[in-house]
Amino acid sequence: MHGDRGSTGTVAAQHWEWTAWADGTPLMVYHFYYVMGDDFEPNWDIGDSRYRVVMEGDPSFEMTLAAKAESDGRHPFLGIDWTALLGVTPIPQVCDAAPGVVTHLDLGVVQPRGLVRP
Repeated sequence: MHGDRGSTGTVAAQHWEWTAWADGTPLMVYHFYYVMGDDFEPNWDIGDSRYRVVMEGDPSFEMTLAAKAESDGRHPFLGIDWTALLGVTPIPQVCDAAPGVVTHLDLGVVQPRGLVRP
């Protein structure tokens, strides 16, 4: 780690990987990189904050989802907002549910009111 934002042994970045398997072979691999800056080693050089999906198959495709650029050209990190949406979105469904413990299995696919139309 380099720079003055931490001390030896401090976690400055994380790389997580999840694999979805089908019939004993990887179907989809999800990589998540979280970095505190670009002045640490190893520098993964992942660029601006974004979600990038690459699917290899027939047909193959790539999708990038990023926040709109600020006036200085930076793309702000939306991960905290997007993560919060998972907990906030089902509030109406939880309030409408019968008393007791409610899980994602009880709620099914939560559809934000006003954003999803029949």
